[in-house]
Amino acid sequence: MMKWIKWLGLAAVLICLWLFVRATDFSAVGILLRKTGLRFGYLIGITLVAYVFGTLSWWYCLGEYRKSVSIYQLFVVRHIGETLSLVNPTSIIAGETAKVFLLKNNGIERPVVIASILISRLLLIISQLTLLVGVLIPFLYSRDLLTFNRFYIWAVAAILLIAGICLLLYRQTVNAQWMLNIKRKLSAVTISWRQLTTYSGKATGLAFLFALLHWICGALEFYLIIRFLGFNVSLIRGLLVDLGVVVFKSAGAFVPGQLGVEEYGNKTMIAVIGIQSTTLWVAASILRRSRQLFWIIIGCCAWMLVQVTAKLTDKKRNGNFIYKS
Repeated sequence: MMKWIKWLGLAAVLICLWLFVRATDFSAVGILLRKTGLRFGYLIGITLVAYVFGTLSWWYCLGEYRKSVSIYQLFVVRHIGETLSLVNPTSIIAGETAKVFLLKNNGIERPVVIASILISRLLLIISQLTLLVGVLIPFLYSRDLLTFNRFYIWAVAAILLIAGICLLLYRQTVNAQWMLNIKRKLSAVTISWRQLTTYSGKATGLAFLFALLHWICGALEFYLIIRFLGFNVSLIRGLLVDLGVVVFKSAGAFVPGQLGVEEYGNKTMIAVIGIQSTTLWVAASILRRSRQLFWIIIGCCAWMLVQVTAKLTDKKRNGNFIYKS
């Protein structure tokens, strides 16, 4: 049943996307894309910096175990996992599982790796919400609230509805036997979680700081795209667009690569900041997908390099090159 729901959701998104594309002036889109030119390299550079900050945040979440893995090794592991999250229907589950697999022979216990990933994800969520609130406050004071209220009424209503459904499902299953089995399996992870969170307040603070910088650099990409395409927009609004698109992508996480979901998010958030331009969101979507494709190729190459290196060095590592040399 859930599989059919996913396919129906994907079909609905693609139909909406087709309707949007149908009304697009592609000659105008081509003109906008030519304005970017070689400046596309800036988009690659800014996302690279964002990925490095994300890696540093996770590295500090490892606590004392971070000495067992270099930042470069962790960057490769993280990027392979994030790439898998984009192209696999199970999304984040597949990506995080890959990270655990790649670090399993690095002298770090499996529960510790899982706990560090969970802590890193939690800090990313908290830092994202912090930044979103920080961007929203000046934005809301910069324009007429009456023209914006309807959007937030629907947004809050949707969030409350999703939260209510999740709470209902939790209450329905909390006493089930399989939930009890999962809780038993997570006991080791819980212990590792407590060890890592109490290891160093400074390390936790740095992990949060780098998580915040990760979102800021990532959000700068959309600001640069809008500027490159010839539209005048403030930094605050540029950041808001990207952070809003992330919310859309999270809601459509079950769709491989968020196909169509990200494009719809681009269109909606560009309209939210007051720019009514079909050509802009299409051109921006093409640039973002091009950047995404570049990093997917890098991730695939990294994975193949991992496999080849592992076979050449030691077959006992089961396809994993992440080890302490």
